[in-house]
Amino acid sequence: MAALETRMGASRLNRDIALKQFLVLLQWLRVVLLQDCALLYARYPTCPIFRFAPFTFPSFVTFSANATAVVTTAEETARLAFHNLPDHMARSMRGYATDLQMKQEQNHSKVCDELRELREQNVRLELLLSNKGLRKSGRAKNGLSPHAFSFVRSTHSINSSVLPPPPAAPPPLPLPLPIAQLSTHLAQPTVPAAHNCTVNPLPPSPPLPSITINFTGSPSDPIMASTPSSQVSLQQQVANGMQSVSQAASIPTLSAAAAATTSEDAMKAAQWKVLTDKFDETRMRRHDWEYGTAYMPLYRFQPISRISDIWTEWSTGLNGYLPVRNLNEEWGARWRRGNRGQGTESCRRARVVELINKLVAKPGWDLALALRFLLERYEGTTTPRKFCDYIQKEDGMGSREVLQAALAYPSP
Repeated sequence: MAALETRMGASRLNRDIALKQFLVLLQWLRVVLLQDCALLYARYPTCPIFRFAPFTFPSFVTFSANATAVVTTAEETARLAFHNLPDHMARSMRGYATDLQMKQEQNHSKVCDELRELREQNVRLELLLSNKGLRKSGRAKNGLSPHAFSFVRSTHSINSSVLPPPPAAPPPLPLPLPIAQLSTHLAQPTVPAAHNCTVNPLPPSPPLPSITINFTGSPSDPIMASTPSSQVSLQQQVANGMQSVSQAASIPTLSAAAAATTSEDAMKAAQWKVLTDKFDETRMRRHDWEYGTAYMPLYRFQPISRISDIWTEWSTGLNGYLPVRNLNEEWGARWRRGNRGQGTESCRRARVVELINKLVAKPGWDLALALRFLLERYEGTTTPRKFCDYIQKEDGMGSREVLQAALAYPSP
């Protein structure tokens, strides 16, 4: 090696990289040979090769004895490590699985809490919207009473789609006087200064005290003049009758709320039935939906890896969703909700659909042949996005080039 270094240093032309590396390999093999011979000497000390130097040196004999002990100890340590490896791995995997399960349970509990909170917010929003709708329609001119509001809230909290009918109104108590006679007495002049109405007793009847009703108080709580004990029953009957009328008057408001909710649920069911008659209900339920005055699906163009996926998404649908063709026919551009990115992607993919329709319209061509042509000529050489940009370039020049290439494509 030293002679080679001297020769290589004399001239740049004397460099021999292969020879240098070969000599390095021989030096490394010499070390390996001595180490292997040390182990072999411990097993076969009478082998003829060990009669020659350097195997006869005392240092080699000592090295052989130590090497055997070192190798034996290393092999035993490795054996024990590999013997215990399955248990260590099992304990490690068990601990990892337990930790993962605990984290999943915590996440599940958190998601359930958030979902419960969203449902409560949705119920409160539905109550506000239903109350606002009733006021606009005139069916709740006086608003819902506290009892009716709590009743509607309780029915919504159990996810009831139809409000139960309100309880039956109690029968009105009999009036103490005939209607004609009572109206006659109430028609008598009143005292403007005190805002009171005085009913005088009938001449043919036994003398009855006058009944004074104060219109400045609550309509359901009339203020009556003090009368003897013989007239308490008459006053009590009038008060009970007016309270019954007040209770019965609050029931139509509650009935209107229940009827409005029932009508809205029936309208939603009818609209959903119309959609399921047109489209596949399984694909419809794959979407999320918004409801204002009608159902509107939520959809975003799916990520694609092949040019033919554009046609599949448009004609039959990708990943279980409704086809884009159905979305356009039923909702037009409204299903994209003014999203400019989705609108641009829709125009881009529509060019590919238009190109495939032109290929299918060629004499002797069908859909299978058109898709096979695109597969053999363009799939693998470009991405769907680049292909869309290619057929749109220079006012459709790329699309015309594809149609020109199709002329030379062999028909089946």
